[in-house]
Amino acid sequence: MGGDFGPQVTVPACLTFLKSSPHSKIILVGQQKLIERYLPANYSSRIEIVHASAVVSMNDKPSSYLKGQQDTSLENCISLLADKNADAAVSAGNTGAMMILGKKIAGCHPAIDRPALVAPIPRLDGKTAFVLDIGANVDCSADTLVQFAFLGATVSKALTNTEDPKVFLLNIGTESIKGSQQVRYADQMLQNKVDSLNYQGFLEANRLITGNADVVVCDGFSGNVLLKAIEGSMKLSLDNLYKAFEANLYNRLVGFLALPVLKRTVPDLDPRYKNGTLFVGLKQILIKAHGASDEFAFRKALETAKQSAESEVVKRVGQSLDAMMDQELV
Repeated sequence: MGGDFGPQVTVPACLTFLKSSPHSKIILVGQQKLIERYLPANYSSRIEIVHASAVVSMNDKPSSYLKGQQDTSLENCISLLADKNADAAVSAGNTGAMMILGKKIAGCHPAIDRPALVAPIPRLDGKTAFVLDIGANVDCSADTLVQFAFLGATVSKALTNTEDPKVFLLNIGTESIKGSQQVRYADQMLQNKVDSLNYQGFLEANRLITGNADVVVCDGFSGNVLLKAIEGSMKLSLDNLYKAFEANLYNRLVGFLALPVLKRTVPDLDPRYKNGTLFVGLKQILIKAHGASDEFAFRKALETAKQSAESEVVKRVGQSLDAMMDQELV
């Protein structure tokens, strides 16, 4: 029900996803009559509808869901996940509400106070930098940033088999006097944990892609701005590339000859191909799709959820966190 478009995008995306994933099943949670409007008359037996009378709007204050709102589609969806009636949950809805309800219903790992959204960003050397948080926690204390540093290291270990991930704090400069008070406090705390974490200090945003960072830690406000700036730059690059190849007959010919290369490049430049970010630190797989997801992008978020379930990412991150807790209580 969430996101900018709701069932008119999410339901067709689910139908397309099921065609390419013959062993998967989908539970659509929300207002049944509205959902059925976008389903064929004889829809697949692999689709189930769970009715919810209320919807979490994009403008709702997340804190209101600590008081126990009843029968919302998002709450019912995460409850299905917590009760092991689903392997993963996906929503394009209210990020803050997803974080709060995910923590409240699905639960966090004992080492983590609150979950974080993590985004894998490709580096120029072909490796991956994991950025967290990218939107779930707008205001973060120094203690939370330190937890995110350990959480990011476990993600890097679990997903890329990096033995000793290099962890950085995002900042406006590398000097110790720069940055907000919370960032400077977090830096001081992490400097005292170098025996249990490969902490490297501050990182400026322009070194994210060109540097050697495995994990970049920031609050949700900075991380979300960073991610959307990267997505906008990628879209600008892709649009300019298309315009260049359409400029004249010669360019169109060159574009035709370069088509095989373009087909390999587009997934790296179009943010829709990377849609779907994981709340790490939760005991279950909860995926946040972009609020502006179109049908193609939401299907990609469903694919991300399926891959996360098949790779047992939450279990692997949890095992990595357990190992770190044996060394030091985070």
